[in-house]
Amino acid sequence: MSENNELNKLKNKTVSGAKWLIIVSVVSIPLSFLTNIVIGRISAQALGIYSTILIFLQTIATFVVFGGPTVLSNYIPKSKNKNDISNFIWSYFIIIMVLFLIFTISTIFLPALKEKLFGNISGMELYLSLYIIAPLYVLGLFFQYVLIGFIDTGISTFLSKLHIFLIPVLLGISYITFQENIESNLRIIILVAILITNIVGNIIGYKVIRKKRLQSEKFKFHLPKGFWKFSIFVHLSTIFTFAYNNLDKIYVLSLGDLGQLGIYQAIITIYTFSKYIPQLLFNVTVPLFSNLINDGKYEIVKSTYYKLEKYIILMIIILNLFIIAYSKYLLLFFGKQYATFNKVLILFAMSNAITILSYVNTPLLVVLEKNKERFMNSFCQIFIQLSLTIILIQPYGIYGISLAKIFGVIIAQIYPSFIIMKKCDLGIKIPKQFFLGAIVMLLYGGLNLLNDLNIFINTLYLSISIIIFLTLSKYKLKDFKELYKMARR
Repeated sequence: MSENNELNKLKNKTVSGAKWLIIVSVVSIPLSFLTNIVIGRISAQALGIYSTILIFLQTIATFVVFGGPTVLSNYIPKSKNKNDISNFIWSYFIIIMVLFLIFTISTIFLPALKEKLFGNISGMELYLSLYIIAPLYVLGLFFQYVLIGFIDTGISTFLSKLHIFLIPVLLGISYITFQENIESNLRIIILVAILITNIVGNIIGYKVIRKKRLQSEKFKFHLPKGFWKFSIFVHLSTIFTFAYNNLDKIYVLSLGDLGQLGIYQAIITIYTFSKYIPQLLFNVTVPLFSNLINDGKYEIVKSTYYKLEKYIILMIIILNLFIIAYSKYLLLFFGKQYATFNKVLILFAMSNAITILSYVNTPLLVVLEKNKERFMNSFCQIFIQLSLTIILIQPYGIYGISLAKIFGVIIAQIYPSFIIMKKCDLGIKIPKQFFLGAIVMLLYGGLNLLNDLNIFINTLYLSISIIIFLTLSKYKLKDFKELYKMARR
């Protein structure tokens, strides 16, 4: 009876976390999208500047926060002793502070490294970024990831998105007060917004964690068994993920034009739109799978896998069919110069059909501690992407960089799926909906790549594609109702 109560409590907390995650996302996604559009309409160069700041923040999150939320969300649920949890959390904090110190010293004494990491951020903006914002940002990430470990996903997501709420406000004030100089002051405006939200977020995060009374009777440096092996592989995988997310942008920047980076940023902003909620669910599914596997609930793991994949496939396929259909019009929100690259956006949207399984495969592999396999897979992906980028960048520019990224992503889906289906003894198979969705989206995307269809004909083909997908995949009205109920819960 007690075991069932604990399981129900875990499920309720997971569902509650997912609900708040979606609520925050429903508000923050349009705001983030709007921010990119507003900055993009100032100029493509302005959007390029914004992209360089995002790369700077991701650099810190990758190289300093050791293993990130994956480590904490894997080990906190597995620890039943409160003193062990407390000692582990503060021991982890010591590790990331040491890494931050090494990171800071390296940027001081290695100018070449500083130039690579921070690009054209210099002078007062560099010192504000490195010595004031960076430590506050690291502390904020620590608080957020601890909360994820306790499945307080809603609060963690809210804290991570605070800057998205403030940046549009400061941009609006700046536009009213000094419209003509907004582009030249854009970087400092965004950095100030990030500084303010980190201060506020850290205060909130500290107070929430303090209520959990994590202070142990006597602090003892404590790391769970297998921590270093698990965390090193996770950290290396995180570095590969950073390379995957930013290598293309760094190469676009190497073309010597911030405007090109701005155009590419607009494409990536739309491309990632449909992936946002499934990616956020990672913060919920890792601790959920961790608890279920720790308790030996393998049948529930299997049924949860299928349920998650079923609804993620539904979301991803339909959203990306719309992106393919109206790619040119979506880019027109940013400006006319962006719309000429709509074929690149179509290629990215088509690739989403192949990556669907990764949204559930990855958290399951993390919990099963298949880190060596994940590491090798990430290494192969980055190697393929880097090699193709070097080959294609000169003759094809943005198109070549995009194709290299897409091909690397597609290749990287094969091995993780093989491990889940064949090596984990969970009895999981690739859902039928995946194959049907991929075929429909690739055919529809190919049609749009080869033909410049008018909006009315394209809408007709879009409707037919959606009907075929829903019919063959046997989605019914009750599935949409279930999605709605899940969102409400």
